[in-house]
Amino acid sequence: MSYGQITDPPELFLDAEGRIPLPMLVQLNVWLLEMVRLLNGYFAWKSDVKVVSNGTANTEFTVRHDLGRIPTKFAVVNKDKAGDVYKGSTAWTKEAIYLKCSVASVALTLEVW
Repeated sequence: MSYGQITDPPELFLDAEGRIPLPMLVQLNVWLLEMVRLLNGYFAWKSDVKVVSNGTANTEFTVRHDLGRIPTKFAVVNKDKAGDVYKGSTAWTKEAIYLKCSVASVALTLEVW
């Protein structure tokens, strides 16, 4: 199973006695465990991150996240100084996004989706 995708449950068939065979129950159990992991946050919808911007204004800095996928956007939730936070030039990855801030050393709280 790839993360972020919910697959169809395994097909179940009854044996001649009207019971579900043990191998099919095992497959169903594995599928249900994957669903529990997804629903309990294994597949993260967003990541809340605290970071301090670079010590030099308008210089790219790295923001690590735990989404397990490439994010599509971010939002500044809180900051300790006035300044604009914007996307850097480095491509975002499954582990990090790259931002710049117009003011040096700003303590940021971000949400990353």
